[in-house]
Amino acid sequence: MMVMEKVGKVGAGLSVACGIHCMLMPVLIAVLPLMGLGFFVHGWFEIGLMVSAIVLTLANLCWGVWQHRNVLPMLTLLSGMMWFYLGIGERHHWVYMMACGGCFLTATLLNRSLCRARACCPHHDDVPLPPDAASNSAAT
Repeated sequence: MMVMEKVGKVGAGLSVACGIHCMLMPVLIAVLPLMGLGFFVHGWFEIGLMVSAIVLTLANLCWGVWQHRNVLPMLTLLSGMMWFYLGIGERHHWVYMMACGGCFLTATLLNRSLCRARACCPHHDDVPLPPDAASNSAAT
């Protein structure tokens, strides 16, 4: 398995985890400390999850855009980052985080769908496949 595929899977996993975290946090904020999982509520956990999700998802999306030539997943990720920035210090921070998580999740799933469609149907496009993808599609 190629390194970028592994990075892509880790980035997708973190992006999904970040999206789920952001969307469920308003509900779980009162329950987690009672379950002994209070560290999920601290700001350092949210910032660490967000930074790692942004870095790996950005790498994954750059690779995906290079393959399928569609910038929509990247624009969706950037809109999620905008929601995160707008929500810093706001009274209803959780609303912004839900929008941010939804954008991250959508960007990851859209990128994955576009990459899979490109890998299984490369002849529908006049843009040549990257060298690694061309050798993988010839082997299958």
